[in-house]
Amino acid sequence: MRRLSTAALALALLSCEAPADLGPAGAAAESDTFRQPLWDDGNAEVASYAIQEPRSGTMRAGWATLIVVKETFDADALVKADGPVPPANTLEVLKLNHVRTTPTGVYTYRQMASVFVRRDSLRPVKLVTSSQEWCGITHTRMEVRSARPTLRSSSYFGAEGDRAHPVDLGEDVVLEDALPVWLRGLDLTRTGARSVRLVPAQLSSHTAPPTTVDATVEVGAPTAVEVPAGGFEAIPVTVTRGEDRDVFHFDAAAPHTLVRWDRADGGFYRLARVERAPYWRMNGEEHVGALGPGPALPEVAE
Repeated sequence: MRRLSTAALALALLSCEAPADLGPAGAAAESDTFRQPLWDDGNAEVASYAIQEPRSGTMRAGWATLIVVKETFDADALVKADGPVPPANTLEVLKLNHVRTTPTGVYTYRQMASVFVRRDSLRPVKLVTSSQEWCGITHTRMEVRSARPTLRSSSYFGAEGDRAHPVDLGEDVVLEDALPVWLRGLDLTRTGARSVRLVPAQLSSHTAPPTTVDATVEVGAPTAVEVPAGGFEAIPVTVTRGEDRDVFHFDAAAPHTLVRWDRADGGFYRLARVERAPYWRMNGEEHVGALGPGPALPEVAE
């Protein structure tokens, strides 16, 4: 009976633990891009991309969707505040869902990252990733309740397995998985370089130790960019760490949607379409393909 009481008490204390004032936990935004009324319209920004990435020794074509939406979070449980009982403490966040699908031979990589950042500062709140293909499943999870949270990972690869890593989230640290939204919070009218430290991307079939690396983020002058969605005046933002370099091109017009991404691994993202929509309600047969590319389904005889 005593053991049960102790366990129950520990669980209660854990469930009541509110996240610390994240102040220095992660690098903050420079602009008010995501504090604008646009993000209060009840819709999500759904951007679809034609992509290319290296798989099994060669470049493969695929598609990706970046969904950005404002949500109200339960600040204690760090989940969406839509349960049957209103939470005692709430927090406005932006959710970035990064969904990536890449066919390879007889099987397909299906991967997703959910990155949650504070709306007011773009500092990290939570990160969850998963990767599935015919060999197995890999996933990671991190809840930011202090400047030194723990990233927990589970991989089907024998050299990786189940691991837990402390993560250093000083005030100059950015999650690489958050870059498609965090970079939009820069003052894109101010060209020049900023120094940050990056936590390596966790959206992968392998789990990478979250050791921060020094990086330079440089905002360039506007340039013309052509993608399947059309022509844009775009602002290039180059992220360099060591010999690796990613170049993100953001629409010069607010809210600065990502229109092109040239990746360090030789892959790329090219914007095919972007729309604001309540995607969570678009679940009817008539909505199939309404917001971008997806897998073609075979005809099935009745």
